[in-house]
Amino acid sequence: MSQLKKKALKMGVLGLVLWGGYTWVNQTPERADATAVMTDNVVETTLDKTDLAMDKSGEWIDEKTTMVADVWDRVDIEGKVSALQDNVKPVGKMIKKKVNPNNIPGVKEAGWLDSKTSFPAMLLLLVAGVVLTLLAVASPASLSGGRH
Repeated sequence: MSQLKKKALKMGVLGLVLWGGYTWVNQTPERADATAVMTDNVVETTLDKTDLAMDKSGEWIDEKTTMVADVWDRVDIEGKVSALQDNVKPVGKMIKKKVNPNNIPGVKEAGWLDSKTSFPAMLLLLVAGVVLTLLAVASPASLSGGRH
C-alpha cells in the first residue's frame, strides 16, 4: 500500500472515531435513556427469537440424527465390508503369489546388474541389445545392401 493510501486510511479512521465520540458525548440524557430502552427491547426480542429458533432446530436435528443412525444400523456397511474382505482375501493371496516381483524373469538379474555395473556400462549394454534386436528384425535383402 502506498504512503498516500496509508495516510488517507489513517485520517479516515481517526475522523470516524472523533465524529462517533462527539455524537455519543453530545447526546441528551433523555435521548440516551430512550436509546437504552430501545436497545434493551431489541436485544430481548432477538434473544427470544434466537432461543425459539434454537429449540426448533435442536428438535429437528435430533430427529434427523436419530433417523440417520437407524438407517446406518440397518444398512450395516461395516459388516458388509468385513464379509467382502473375508471373501476376497484368498483371491488376493493368489494374485500376490502370481505377481510376486521375484517370480518375474530378469528382475533378480536386473538388480544384480544395477548394483555391479556403472551407468555407462548399462547404456552400452542397452545400445548393444537394440542393435542386435534391429539385426534380428532386418530382412536378408537389407543386409546385402541391394534390392533384387
